[in-house]
Amino acid sequence: MFKEIVRASVPDDFIEIRPVGNLASGRNNIDEMLLALSENISLYDSQLSPVERAYLYVRMQKHLKYNTEEKKKTAKEAANMTLELAQEVQNQWKLCRRCSNARNSKTNQLLKNDKSNKFMTKMTATATSKFRIDGLGETLENLTYDTFDTVSVSAFEFQENVYMYDNDSTSSFVTSKVLRIDVKSVDTRVTPGYMTFQQTVITPIPEYVIPEVHEEDVSEFMYHRLIYQKATDELCMIIEPQGRYNFTEYRVYIKYSSVPSIIDFDFNVYVKGEFNWQLCIPPEKMRNHTGLTYMAVQLPGNMTSVAYNLTIVTVGCLTWEEKISKWHTDKCELQWKPDENLVSCFCKDITDLVFSNSFFVAPNSIDFNTVFLRFSPLNQAAVIGTFSVLFVCYIVAVIFLSGLDRQDSLKWGITPLRDNTINEINYYIIKVFTGMRRGAGTKSRVAFVLTGSNGSTRPRELYDGVREEFSTGSVMSFFMSTNQPLGDLLHLYIWHDNSGGSQAEWYLNQVVVYDIETLKAYTFVAERWLSVDTHIDACLPSSLYNHPIKFESRFFFQLRDRFSENHTWISIIYRPQTSTFTRIQRVSCALAFIFLTMLANAMYFNPEPNYISPAILEVGPFRFTKQQIYISIICAAVTTPPIMLIVYIFQHTKRRKQTNDDHKKKGNTCCGKQRSATNEARLREIQLSSETPELKAGLVFPFWFVYIGWLLVLAAIAASAFFIVLYSIEWGKQKSEEWLTTFFMSIFESIIFVDPILVICIVFVLSLLLRTNKVDKNIDIQHIVERYKQMKGDQDDELQSAIKVLQSIKNDFESLEKDPRRVTPPMQGRDLALAAENHRRKILMTSFAKDILLNILLIIILFSIAYANRDSKSYMHHEEIVNAIVEPWKLPQFHDIKTPGDVYNWLNISVIPSLFPEFDINGAPLHWTVRQFTNGYNNFRLGPPRLRQLRMKNRTCEIPYIGRESCHGKYKILNEEETNFCLGWTEPPCPVSEHVFNLTVDAWKYTLALDIWGLPTPGIYTTYGGGGYIATFDVGRNISIGMLNELFKNVWMNRKTRAVIFEFTLYNAVTNMFIYNIFLIEFLESGGAITTFSIYPVRVYTHHGALGTYTLVCEIIFVVYLIVLCVKVCVRIYQKHLNFFKEFWPVYEMVMLLTGIVIVVFFALRLGFAYQTINKFNEDKKLFVDFGHIILWDQMLVTALAILVFMSTLRMLEVFASSKKINAVIQVFHDCGKDLCWYSLTFLHIFIAFCLFGLLMFGSKLNSYKDFYSTMGTLFIALIGKSKFTEVDETEPIFAKLFFWFYILTVVFFVLSIFLSILGASIDIAIHSSRHDPREDLVEYIINSVKSLFSKPTRHVDVKAPSPIADSPLKVEAEDTTSVTPTGETSPDPQIDKIEDNFTDDLDAISKMSEEDIILPVVEVKRVPKFRSKTQFSTRTLNLMERPPWRP
Repeated sequence: MFKEIVRASVPDDFIEIRPVGNLASGRNNIDEMLLALSENISLYDSQLSPVERAYLYVRMQKHLKYNTEEKKKTAKEAANMTLELAQEVQNQWKLCRRCSNARNSKTNQLLKNDKSNKFMTKMTATATSKFRIDGLGETLENLTYDTFDTVSVSAFEFQENVYMYDNDSTSSFVTSKVLRIDVKSVDTRVTPGYMTFQQTVITPIPEYVIPEVHEEDVSEFMYHRLIYQKATDELCMIIEPQGRYNFTEYRVYIKYSSVPSIIDFDFNVYVKGEFNWQLCIPPEKMRNHTGLTYMAVQLPGNMTSVAYNLTIVTVGCLTWEEKISKWHTDKCELQWKPDENLVSCFCKDITDLVFSNSFFVAPNSIDFNTVFLRFSPLNQAAVIGTFSVLFVCYIVAVIFLSGLDRQDSLKWGITPLRDNTINEINYYIIKVFTGMRRGAGTKSRVAFVLTGSNGSTRPRELYDGVREEFSTGSVMSFFMSTNQPLGDLLHLYIWHDNSGGSQAEWYLNQVVVYDIETLKAYTFVAERWLSVDTHIDACLPSSLYNHPIKFESRFFFQLRDRFSENHTWISIIYRPQTSTFTRIQRVSCALAFIFLTMLANAMYFNPEPNYISPAILEVGPFRFTKQQIYISIICAAVTTPPIMLIVYIFQHTKRRKQTNDDHKKKGNTCCGKQRSATNEARLREIQLSSETPELKAGLVFPFWFVYIGWLLVLAAIAASAFFIVLYSIEWGKQKSEEWLTTFFMSIFESIIFVDPILVICIVFVLSLLLRTNKVDKNIDIQHIVERYKQMKGDQDDELQSAIKVLQSIKNDFESLEKDPRRVTPPMQGRDLALAAENHRRKILMTSFAKDILLNILLIIILFSIAYANRDSKSYMHHEEIVNAIVEPWKLPQFHDIKTPGDVYNWLNISVIPSLFPEFDINGAPLHWTVRQFTNGYNNFRLGPPRLRQLRMKNRTCEIPYIGRESCHGKYKILNEEETNFCLGWTEPPCPVSEHVFNLTVDAWKYTLALDIWGLPTPGIYTTYGGGGYIATFDVGRNISIGMLNELFKNVWMNRKTRAVIFEFTLYNAVTNMFIYNIFLIEFLESGGAITTFSIYPVRVYTHHGALGTYTLVCEIIFVVYLIVLCVKVCVRIYQKHLNFFKEFWPVYEMVMLLTGIVIVVFFALRLGFAYQTINKFNEDKKLFVDFGHIILWDQMLVTALAILVFMSTLRMLEVFASSKKINAVIQVFHDCGKDLCWYSLTFLHIFIAFCLFGLLMFGSKLNSYKDFYSTMGTLFIALIGKSKFTEVDETEPIFAKLFFWFYILTVVFFVLSIFLSILGASIDIAIHSSRHDPREDLVEYIINSVKSLFSKPTRHVDVKAPSPIADSPLKVEAEDTTSVTPTGETSPDPQIDKIEDNFTDDLDAISKMSEEDIILPVVEVKRVPKFRSKTQFSTRTLNLMERPPWRP
């Protein structure tokens, strides 16, 4: 039945239209026919596997093609003979005015004479055709004949298509009889330009369809499948409703390669009742598509209750042109008349009056299985779950970030320095930028001295009484007041006291100082660490905001600013200062960006599993295609504008200013009382700037515009989510999950790689173009100064002013009492050295622990990766193949092969039955799914096995005393046989029948190594090329045996054969390992054979299962490690230049880096070749799967892994090199390196001499001395006591004893003793140096530190420093007569020429301070009299208030 289906559905020469030259196309044809005919036909239980069935189908097509080619010649001769005979009969027909032989039943030829206008206006009928010669009149007029002249018409209908010798095989689609017409006037034959012909066709019986529309199908479709056979035919259909109905048309959707939906189709048409429910679709709409086609009839509303009759045909009109031997399909206009069972064709531009049609009843069936657009919670679980997780994460982020937003408004506000005094009237704003590096923040106390052209400030502390930490990436703003203006700022001297404990170090980015009086901004660029390891202080020169800054400083400032402001994700954590764009708004924009990106990806996601876009660049499994680039550009164009608009609205919208009531609400507790003691309340109390910064630069929107921004965010998220759900419903569960995986990988790559690289590139360009750093223009200076004066009481009446002054003094008093901070000078001398040493020890201890952990982690990762590529099951696979094929029990064994006949015998009896099992242990036939495995059903046979033969050319040899004779020489790769032969090694040309009826035609043709990715194969005797004469066995046992017998019968292996290589590949699903097997039989020119075999178990896909996921994580960590190590090595080379290569361990790390890069490259190559190989196998199951090149890269990968594992293990010595004992061991090899080098040369020289001696003495008799390498191995193992003296002594008793006595005496007792002496001397030197090394052993220091954690500490008494407010300032003044006289700001010196002078004065003043110098004065305020203008105090009170709080 199947064979008849194939013959009926597919033309004989279908190979030219739908290529079936390989198994993939043949199998595709069969699957399409089965789908179109009926979904109930299943070939699963057939004895033939799909691959075997496709193979038989392809061979059948080859036979049909061969038979058709043979018939074409006969058909052409028959057509010419028939044409000549018909014309001869027409010529002999007696001319008459009106005569016809239509009633003559003895001939198939119609002869009719009549007026030409009769043929032009009336239809002339033959047995199954009718024609009307419409253009006869015009043709006769052109020939100067009258339209009423008599003409002779001959019409002949061929029962079979004799015009089948065309070049494009269109003749195979002819389904009707071929009509041949000849028109002859009185003296010549006439070819009219156009005419009409009709042919009888049998309209098929319609299929009665009862609609079944799924209730969840939003499209309301009834699905059908059909085969569209020929790209030039019209697709005609009749959809006629049955019974009662009240509609006038059907809407039909067509999709070429998959099921259509209401939003996914190629085109749609209407079948209307006014045209008798009939429609023909022109071939232009089908766009050259052929094969399986999907059709859906939409049945909305009550149409689902109306049944219909469905008829589908493809039909076309054909005309023949003899000159070019071609059937034309585009010269006729078709009209199908199903009621009359006719096809009417109106043809133009006729050359030969030969006509036919292709009427094909398209096999179709109802598709009940595929109904799209159904919503199912299970199918959409992945998408809905993803939405749920995103929304939950968003809500958690909003709750967390709302607190940070409230803190930001206070943390980044401007607060006055605590050491400001009341009578200072010159104001500055100081902004301190901390770098965005790991550990950049500090908790140490920071002090500074600011120097200008008019003088310097006293030592001041960057402390407002509340904020004690300069956190990483922060921008802290302070308000400083001075007694007199400093003029143009020259430099800033800044330091810290290293009191921050674990956060003592500080990476200072820059300091910006705004002079409120002159409205100038000065930038002091640092970009350095302030720590005891480098310098704890820094003197920074100033530059105005419009003056150029160094490129490095501009780059890092722009990088920090861009990442904290413009990066989608980093800006959520590191929000910049004075920005109205809150963290909640930023995370909302990020969520909208994710949803818009999802929608853009879904719009262009291609769910077609069989479509593969050609790659522009392909590196391993990573492919970069034009489609990916196009989609990425489109996605960026879709998502960028709305997100930029929302961000712009949020950034440029004013905020409502919070009232005092709002502050009270925030500050109130549950009891309703304000917590003035909390830091938040204290900050809000002293904050000078507004919590909602005023926008002054650029376009500014009113506050209500923020609602528009939130509305756009909500619309973007809701609309995107809605359409994504629709797409997921259309795709179904599997494709939705594939899309989610693709999307998350792309968004992860964007966040980790694309966005940072893009920001860095933008920063680099901006740093080149912009010579200055941007200045914050949103600072309301007037509001800040007014707020400060208001806190001092300058703008109130006298009483209120006095009260505020007293309140300010009281607050300062309480702050100092709670936190008695003093400005201390920077550490110098011994204190600094001691702090640096302690810090160095802590860093070394931390680094030691970190290095140990990182090295152990690296070793574990490398062990895991190596184990994923090699495990203990590899040996089991090896032994299984050996027992089944190499050494089978009671069967011909591989090592017993000596002749070509033994090869055939081994393959026929031992190999093929093992690779192609047919019956189980009970003798029952195996199902075709089981026959794809080898014996034991453990290993899947990946493609067929193959034989590859290497041969030598015919040659002649010059034999002494005999002359030149033909001979069979040694194999050489560059001189191997490469000629193509026919069966039996006969010279071409080969008979055509060989390609059709023989199975091993390709085995006699030479195949280049490049065509099969072949690699040279090393053998015992020589190395053989990667090409050769290849015989690929079939996927079935019987056909493989037939091929082997055909090779044996035609003597495929003869005296010119130098090597036969048998290869096959298996796959074990349990262990996830491929097993590539190669068996080499070398035929020597002298006769006989040498056999070798190699079995390579390899795991290519290492990412399956739980262990595979763990391996993938290890590989990702390893790649990240390589990137970090690469940056580290590059930085060290940049810093040290050539000195880098003079140190051992840095060079050692560089070698490890290069080895790791090589591993990544090898892994990518192996994986890429594996994907290509498996894809080729999936395209053609009969294709041999060559894993040779994959094995090559795998061996190199494993070798590189082994080297890196070895090096990483030894790298632990670098970590423990701080220990004197381990360092002594390393020092031994360092000291004796040169001596061992010269010793090695001497040893190698002596050893090679003995090897050559042994080779010449025993090489001709013993296998262990047969060549130089075997001799080296034999003598080397003799050094460790495993000598092979017995076999040598049995061969040459006298020479053996002398040889071994001399070898042992010279090498073992003399040479090795020298080696031990060199090591002993170096060990003595290393031990002596270690004992006299004054440096402390870091390992011992760490051990002692750990012991101290568990031991009882030594008791000691802490002397607590007296409080600076313990006594009154008057008492301090009376007792401390040596205190430093307060100086305030230094007076202006017109002789200042250099910055260094002021720097020296500041440093001297700071060094003279003592701890008692900084004490808060207690002030008694006398009764305030009535003043005329501002508040006035007594001289005593004024003097006390003029004194800074750090001086008595």
